[in-house]
Amino acid sequence: MLEQPDPEQREALDGRRKIKGMCETRWSSRADALNTFKSAHSIIVDTLDDLATDGDKNAKQLMLAIQDFGFIIALVVAEHVLQYSLFLTCYTLATRPTLDLVEAASEAKTVIASFRRIRQDDNIWQELYRDILTLAEKQDVQPSKPRTAGRQQHRNNMPADTPEQYWRRSVFYPMLNHMANEIEERIVVPKDRFLAQYLIPSRLNSLTRDMNLTFLPHS
Repeated sequence: MLEQPDPEQREALDGRRKIKGMCETRWSSRADALNTFKSAHSIIVDTLDDLATDGDKNAKQLMLAIQDFGFIIALVVAEHVLQYSLFLTCYTLATRPTLDLVEAASEAKTVIASFRRIRQDDNIWQELYRDILTLAEKQDVQPSKPRTAGRQQHRNNMPADTPEQYWRRSVFYPMLNHMANEIEERIVVPKDRFLAQYLIPSRLNSLTRDMNLTFLPHS
């Protein structure tokens, strides 16, 4: 019989009880899916353990995979970092079909600035790592890092003296950099091209002389 969630787990799962699939296009959906998975982590482990006991061959492998310290690191870091993109995602979805892409690009710059700020704030990582250790402790998972090999073909040997230092450099920093770069390349860099939206008849009244429309072909 499955163990019932404790009050803390029950509160965390309130309103988010169903495990969600990973949407390929909406970061907000990914953040929700990861939040639900993180909140239900202990329950999912117990469920997989019961399934493995009943003879499910895949359940044991899945259980071991999500109890891996590296998996817990990736889960908590990804869920936390994606939360910073929620405002931008909700903004772009909520204002359709009257979405102002130029304004969205400005909001994107704010999100990028947040990523760069938290990358420099050691307190944020330390608090995040404490959450990681708490989640790992519930499953009796000890902090660890991959073994440093003399010759490594499949990954870089990240210089680090402790697991905390290793995962900050190999997961937390790269995740922040990746998110900032993706948002900048997809939304901020094409900002000038977004000005074409003001050529739509219904939006011509918003067109001003100071807008840079040099991207348009000249006759």
